[in-house]
Amino acid sequence: MTAILPKTEDRLNFTEENGEFSVLYDGTGINSRNDRIEKLSSEDLSIYRDTSSLLKCDPEEIKSEIERGKRIIVFSQEIDLTGESLDAPSLSKFKKNIGDINKVIETLQKGGVETVYVITDHGFLYKPREMASESVSKPEGNIVKFGRRYAIGRDLNSDFVIFPNIKDYGIDSDLDFAFPRSLGTFKKRGGSRKYLHGGISLQEMIVPVVRIVSNGKETEKKTVVKITDVPDRIANPYFKVGVKLVSSALDTGEKRVRIEPKQFGKEIGDNVYCSAGVTESTATVKLDLDEVEDQSGELELYFYDDETEVLIDQKQINLDLVYTDGEI
Repeated sequence: MTAILPKTEDRLNFTEENGEFSVLYDGTGINSRNDRIEKLSSEDLSIYRDTSSLLKCDPEEIKSEIERGKRIIVFSQEIDLTGESLDAPSLSKFKKNIGDINKVIETLQKGGVETVYVITDHGFLYKPREMASESVSKPEGNIVKFGRRYAIGRDLNSDFVIFPNIKDYGIDSDLDFAFPRSLGTFKKRGGSRKYLHGGISLQEMIVPVVRIVSNGKETEKKTVVKITDVPDRIANPYFKVGVKLVSSALDTGEKRVRIEPKQFGKEIGDNVYCSAGVTESTATVKLDLDEVEDQSGELELYFYDDETEVLIDQKQINLDLVYTDGEI
């Protein structure tokens, strides 16, 4: 996390003394979020400790800060806090976090900020369930710092971990760094077993940097509903379809979609409603066989924005209902 502070290539190091591991920045221990904020505050930056503190600001206040030549940094720990508290196999709880980040960007742009960078210090692994084979014992030896996805110490030994040679990365130290292979985790009490970070997987180490440049004009958010799952052929009057939102912005809203099954322009089943969001939603369509004139022909599915009545899409499905009696 300290690695994203300014000019870390010259200032970043670490030390271990009396069993205590410490990350150094310009020779000063930077081992907590408060340490990093305090260090950045000394760089003549305008610091907001979380998204809510920025969202309370009037755009004129932000404009005044950038006119004084200050750069603005907004911290957000909400994704980590959400991940650590996950108790169900779903990532949908992150939608609010992404929505808050979107609001921060809009607030900054209203205050006159032309360029916004969205960065993160690490990625994460999300495992809906833990397999016993992925849990390994911590290495033997003198451990000075330890987590589910890493161990740091001296004379570490294990057949189930990776020991990178840190001297290859320009670090002169006698410490060993050990990481579980693949999605493995060290056995450790407490904390979430589903949301993990601190290891050397691609998901944890390769992180995106988003650069957003404003031209000073209000831009229209282009949000479209994508039909994600429609069968080509059905042999049963009950079938599922899937929809989701695809947005050009960090939009986490939802659209109510109305689905109408028709044949020869006549409705052949009840309308079905589905809320399209950033994750796929499904709906079950039920045909009324008494209304289907050609059970080996085709039906048309019409997808409408239920609020605006705009036709979103239309799909054709081949029917093979000749031998069905309408029961599942």
